[in-house]
Amino acid sequence: MNRQINRIFLDLDGVLADWLSPAVRAHGRDPDEVLAAWPASTYDLAEVLGVSTNALWKPIHAQGAAFWEQLEPYPWVHDMVRGCQEFAPTTILTSPSLDPMAAAGKVAWMQRVLGRDFRDFLIGPDKPSCARPGAVLIDDRDSGCEAFIAAGGHAVVFPQPWNSLRSLALATGPRTISADGPWGFVLHELHAIDKTLSESAGLVSTWLRDLAEAIDSGEVIDDDVAQALFRADGYNIGCPLSEAMNGGSDRAEALLERWPKP
Repeated sequence: MNRQINRIFLDLDGVLADWLSPAVRAHGRDPDEVLAAWPASTYDLAEVLGVSTNALWKPIHAQGAAFWEQLEPYPWVHDMVRGCQEFAPTTILTSPSLDPMAAAGKVAWMQRVLGRDFRDFLIGPDKPSCARPGAVLIDDRDSGCEAFIAAGGHAVVFPQPWNSLRSLALATGPRTISADGPWGFVLHELHAIDKTLSESAGLVSTWLRDLAEAIDSGEVIDDDVAQALFRADGYNIGCPLSEAMNGGSDRAEALLERWPKP
């Protein structure tokens, strides 16, 4: 099948692994009690626990790489990873904490859960740098998804009690969504994004064909109109033109060069 989505980036903590529970227990609190009282529209665990950011990380970093390596995988982890891989090339994209051992622990977690030879991962805080037309980020952080979209990609907010899809996450209980439920939601969102991209690409292809014919016939169109139609940040079709064309802006630029000037 010809997909418009050409890369999926999967977050790890909060999407594939339960980071919250051991982090809460490191502060002597019960995860279920903390989640039950979790305030809406609040992502920051330090704020929820009433501690500073440094205080939040101190008992976590004291555990070194073991904290990250021993995170409990969510029950849907294999369905999610395998399903994404079947949909498009997939990379786990995870941000480490400031402890240098966090990266080592995350690699150890992926090898433990996904196989010793698993290598489809990137570790770093700048997720928007991976954004491009046709790339989709699946992440539990609203602001991270928004930044990825702003950088030219697409994103799916993974339902959790600490993000904008709180009500969906809590519908069947925190962290207890059925094994196929989360993947079913993500798959639906991926199909919706892919459909939108396909429809946009079809429209752009039609425009390019018709306008190429106009150029060949010698039709004169104001240069401002041509720029608005073809520049990557120009014509408003619900997303940037370069995104709708799935990276095919070279063809548009070639047409611009041939476009007759009044």
